Amino acid sequence: MNVHHTKAKQAMQMGCHISVADNKYRIFWPQRAIELFSTSVDAALTEMNAAQNIINHNPDFRIVTNHENDRVSLFDHREEGAATMMVGCPALPTDIWAAIEAGEDAWVVMDEPEQEQMDEQTHINGVSVNGAVAFKDGVPAADCPYPEESDDFSRWNDEWDDAADRAELPPSKGSVVTSHYRANYSELGHPAHCGDELAVLLNNLCLNKAGINIQLFEEICKANGVKLGRYDRTTRGWQGRLRMTGRNLLTKQLKSNGGVLLMPEGMHPESYKLSQDWVASIENKFKPKT
Repeated sequence: MNVHHTKAKQAMQMGCHISVADNKYRIFWPQRAIELFSTSVDAALTEMNAAQNIINHNPDFRIVTNHENDRVSLFDHREEGAATMMVGCPALPTDIWAAIEAGEDAWVVMDEPEQEQMDEQTHINGVSVNGAVAFKDGVPAADCPYPEESDDFSRWNDEWDDAADRAELPPSKGSVVTSHYRANYSELGHPAHCGDELAVLLNNLCLNKAGINIQLFEEICKANGVKLGRYDRTTRGWQGRLRMTGRNLLTKQLKSNGGVLLMPEGMHPESYKLSQDWVASIENKFKPKT
């Protein structure tokens, strides 16, 4: 059971990542943290396309998944203080979208299901709150869902590191793509995991069969005016924390220079340019609250 490269590329063009998990095909849309499981690749792509159509039709809609199959519940939060759920849910996104297009959607006021509360306990923005589970899902350590100052940040990184230490990573089969070309694919908007554009680019530049090249990561940070020398390198999980700290500082730095990530002296190309959508999202993220 595997994902053909043409299907993986199709998912990437949708802004999604598709993989095999528990004898099912898992497709994940990081922009709205929507995760579906299907019995075939084509079904996964079709249902996610419908889910994207639903959200693009009305960004106030919220899709609640169950982390087991491709049935979802659709909520509308436009009415303040109350949520309405579409009648007939949980259902396939294709069925929900067909009803919306035909003007046959009906809604009922109700509390959101207990599953949503479970989501809040097991996942944050699509990332498992258990570091070991996140590692198995392919989430990089730099995408820890907790802030650095929290106790859960250290706990999550320790779980991730333990899982990584126990894992036996098989050699890549048939892959001759260098970090240079992987970075170019990232720059063109083809993500390989659920991180944002900067996380994807850094992973593609620094990731190799042995893991993350932390020295190269620090050199990239230094080339962009981010100094990491003062951060701890002795406690367990320091690599993950250093990468998250460095990436956050790089994000702020790239916000001020139009999304251009400089490479260390002697590397080619000399820089990579992140998309204008990414720059706009970061500018909005750091916009002063009034």
